[in-house]
Amino acid sequence: MKKITSIWILAAFIATACTQKEPVEKTILGMGTDYAFIPETLNGKVKLVRETNYWAVEKDGKLIKGDQMTWKDLDSVNSTKDLIAYFDENGAIKQYDHFDVNNIIHDSNIGTAENGRYPGWEYKLQGKNVAHFNLLYDDLGYIVGSDRFNLKDSLLYKQVLTHDGKGNYTKDEFFDSSGKKLYSQVFSINDKGKVMDVKAYNANDSLVFRSINTYDEKGLLVKQNSNNSVWNYKYLKFDKNGNWMELAAIIDNGKFRVFAERYYEYY
Repeated sequence: MKKITSIWILAAFIATACTQKEPVEKTILGMGTDYAFIPETLNGKVKLVRETNYWAVEKDGKLIKGDQMTWKDLDSVNSTKDLIAYFDENGAIKQYDHFDVNNIIHDSNIGTAENGRYPGWEYKLQGKNVAHFNLLYDDLGYIVGSDRFNLKDSLLYKQVLTHDGKGNYTKDEFFDSSGKKLYSQVFSINDKGKVMDVKAYNANDSLVFRSINTYDEKGLLVKQNSNNSVWNYKYLKFDKNGNWMELAAIIDNGKFRVFAERYYEYY
């Protein structure tokens, strides 16, 4: 999946997470993942979802997976990394990993929900703790920010989130330890809760990135048109719960073609 912005990697380090307040018949792949600001609704009580990216190749008129993409390959097309998201039985994300072509976990975000909230969130790099986060909630129970600390408990970054009262996030801001703004993102939401427009601004509030999203009648993302590329998505295979298993991304009218594959486990 295309990254929301070219500076998304910083946002991934300040990962946040949220729980669902109702018994789940669906699971949200959103906060705490690379899908934080283009959340995807998964059908069923998902235990884990694993997403792996390959170069797409054509055979007998069909797109199939070729070689697995390296992190360098994924960066070259501005794509998210291979990932595994783990959820508890209440639909709350509890761990999020990125892995490489050798199936080695590169980094992990790990949290444990207590009474619907996370007291803390740890970031591990190659298996070693390197940072932790405090999550900030409002009276409605939504996350409105996070503070990132190193292992010596020195503040590194602050994140401030704005929502519309319905769980849809409309603004994301990052500040350094002195309070200086680093960048921000603004999201336009339609009446179905879908993110239609993403605008990213630098520290001087100058627009540096914009992505306009298009969805089909099922609510699946089918196009991302940004200021540096256009991604068109074709869903090739679904599982029995209606969650996609195979997806082809056609980038810039075929300049690049990516094949994404998902594996699910359910409770």
